[in-house]
Amino acid sequence: MTEPIVVGVDGSAPSRAAAEWAAGDARLRGLPLRVVRIEGAGAIAAVLASRASITVLGLLGENGVPVPAVSSVVHEVAARSDLPVVLVPDGGHGPTGGEWRTGQVVLGVDARNPVSAVVDFAFDAAWRRGARLHAIHTWRLPSCAGR
Repeated sequence: MTEPIVVGVDGSAPSRAAAEWAAGDARLRGLPLRVVRIEGAGAIAAVLASRASITVLGLLGENGVPVPAVSSVVHEVAARSDLPVVLVPDGGHGPTGGEWRTGQVVLGVDARNPVSAVVDFAFDAAWRRGARLHAIHTWRLPSCAGR
């Protein structure tokens, strides 16, 4: 990966946490950092059109559990990207002693169509941080199943 790490910010606490994480990861990987101002769903195209090795966005959280809104920019970018998208939870998970401290990396994967670059990135991110890797797979039932 030689393209910059792109982080979307909107001035919120979660986006500040994402910017801190992205800056640390850019230093760790020796990559440039590009900051993109997010101002609603119209900015999705700007983030996705950016040449990036990684896209980083912040998440709101409730009781320590990150919760993106279904219609949010975060959800749209994560759902549409074929590149790694890092979703950084807010809530005091900032740098400690110059390093980003975390106990886990969570990989969301579509088992029907896994993107090897994303899977490779998740393994690498966990290894670099000495963290556990958790892989999750979610799906939606077809609309006819709800009848």
